[in-house]
Amino acid sequence: MKKLTLLLCALMYLLPGIALVFLPEWFYKTFAEFPPFNRHFLGDAGVFSFAIGVGLLMALRDRLKHRAAIAVGAVSALLHLLNHLYDDVIIDGGNFTHLINTSLPLALTAGLLVWLYVAYKPDR
Repeated sequence: MKKLTLLLCALMYLLPGIALVFLPEWFYKTFAEFPPFNRHFLGDAGVFSFAIGVGLLMALRDRLKHRAAIAVGAVSALLHLLNHLYDDVIIDGGNFTHLINTSLPLALTAGLLVWLYVAYKPDR
């Protein structure tokens, strides 16, 4: 169950990363319509997201050895969630639809990665 959860979390980084790099206009129109459109910054976000996803895939092979990758994924998801909450609540004044569509998956990913980090605590 933990391996499947880790794989799903890795996909939550890999798939948007690939879309941001190779389909930035589609990603922008579908998920991230924060003007102005900037292909370069979307590509930057994509390669960072992809790299975190690769780290999580590496953690599938040896979760204790690559526990730091799980921590990086969890911190990244938590910070990304806080950024969305700021935009949705403070800037947009409570855009509930966007909050559910974007913040809920981030909160789920962050929570699962925190759980996995704690679950893979090394024995001392």
